[in-house]
Amino acid sequence: MKYKNLFSQYNLMGLNLKNRFLMAPITRSHSTEPGDVSNELMLEYYVQRSSAGIIVTEATQISLQGRDYARTLGIYTPEQIEGWKKITDAVHAKEIPIFLQLWHVGRVSSIRVKVFAHWIHPEYLQKIPLLTEDLVDLIGFGRNFLSNPDYTFS
Repeated sequence: MKYKNLFSQYNLMGLNLKNRFLMAPITRSHSTEPGDVSNELMLEYYVQRSSAGIIVTEATQISLQGRDYARTLGIYTPEQIEGWKKITDAVHAKEIPIFLQLWHVGRVSSIRVKVFAHWIHPEYLQKIPLLTEDLVDLIGFGRNFLSNPDYTFS
């Protein structure tokens, strides 16, 4: 077999991978609304792909303010966290590591997202400075997000 190393086990910085395939992130817009929560279709999707050596999930919004369009998964409510835990547990049951791709779209957030709407020019033509109080809010949010033990999926 010409590419037999692709199918061999590999240690990636302490992660023991069954093979050298990586499932790259693909944002699919299949979350349940309202709430941007995962569902059985998404659980099945990730379990079906758990023959890869490692999985990187689809872009997952870390806050409502970081959302760009509908039906994309979030990780900022208890329901969203619970949904991701089900997916993570199912993939881990196949002994495959899975990593969450954290997502915040910044000032390109949809004008339909009313929170922090003043960041966005309707036609994206004019740069609008990030206000100091907005930056403080984002930094505080990031600290809370990263220090929350419920966000640990290892």
